[in-house]
Amino acid sequence: MTKDINLSYSDNIPAAHSNNKSFVATNLQSEKSSKTEIIGDNNNCKKKQYEKDCREFAKKYGFLKKRRLVSNEDFESLGIIYANVREIFREPRLNFFTIHDDKHSIRMLDNLLKLFPSLFSEKHPNKLNEKEVFCLIASIFLHDIGVQLYGDSFLDEYCKKKCNRSKLDNKTYFLKSHHYKLSSAWIIDSARKEDKIKPRSYVGNEALATYVADICFSHGVKKFESYKKYTKERKCGTISIRMGLLCTLLSLGDALDCYSERVHENTLKDKGLSDKDRILLMKYYYVTGVNIREGYLTLEFTFPNTLDASNRKVYEYYFWHNTRIWLSKHNQKRLQFLLDSGINYDVFQDFHTDSIKDELTNKELCKIRNDSTQLINSKIKKLHGLKQEMGLCD
Repeated sequence: MTKDINLSYSDNIPAAHSNNKSFVATNLQSEKSSKTEIIGDNNNCKKKQYEKDCREFAKKYGFLKKRRLVSNEDFESLGIIYANVREIFREPRLNFFTIHDDKHSIRMLDNLLKLFPSLFSEKHPNKLNEKEVFCLIASIFLHDIGVQLYGDSFLDEYCKKKCNRSKLDNKTYFLKSHHYKLSSAWIIDSARKEDKIKPRSYVGNEALATYVADICFSHGVKKFESYKKYTKERKCGTISIRMGLLCTLLSLGDALDCYSERVHENTLKDKGLSDKDRILLMKYYYVTGVNIREGYLTLEFTFPNTLDASNRKVYEYYFWHNTRIWLSKHNQKRLQFLLDSGINYDVFQDFHTDSIKDELTNKELCKIRNDSTQLINSKIKKLHGLKQEMGLCD
């Protein structure tokens, strides 16, 4: 039997689990106890915003409870997690590289709901069970919270203990590379009420917190052999948790949110940005839309209308190929987790041009042209090898 724990969204505001199980926390008031202080004007403002966020979640995702895809108690916990994450990202601390915030998480969830509606269907034989729904949505909201530890004392403490680094040379790049580990640590800290990191993030079943933390951790693991240890099926009482499917859905949802709104214009103009990183960001910059319906997604690319025919072909090939690779890396070796649940998807592209889009620099164009040539030659070599194996060569 697992034990549920009720956690508040921040320092002095009680959790929204009221005695009558009402989702909207109408009874959020200061309590005269050793655990709660009198709420001042500033915290009253936070409380009102918190209640608003809870109502917003209930309105937008109430169908989950209506379809009995998640228990009432877990639905309440998800609403509180949603409000917690909104509070955590209220003032972004790391405006570098791609944007990580609560809006990114909302788009992730909405995209997965559109791409794989059968997983959230009442009748589908392989639908997500109520604990899987909770773990997936909680991990979607919480997977990037680690970036908000920029400037936090916990980051220095973490590096000292986990990374054997008493001083960070570049906190920005460190967070970019390790934020998934910090997100996982924050979740566990909240579930155990250790309060080394504030405000609290995770709310709900303490046993499931470990699963949510592992799903969040998995989205930053690059090597599949290392990734596999997070994908073993687990149990919550008698209910099975398909960790492989949940980890794959989180990573895929993250990759699907790959369009231009995730890039700050100022970041693209940063002279300290390496050529490699800037070209990677331009992949987002040129994707102006992601159209999704069940089992299909179409990426809309918009390139500068000043390109000649030759350079436009280079742009189209390079950015379409690399975006497709980015998506398929979350599918190729992990595809079985989707197939076992009776789902899959196809990716298509649609090219446009517009005067509002900037061209690459000559140096960047030269690089993507060379990379594209190498990619094409590699494919030709593989095709030639396959023809030899099949005895089709002259």
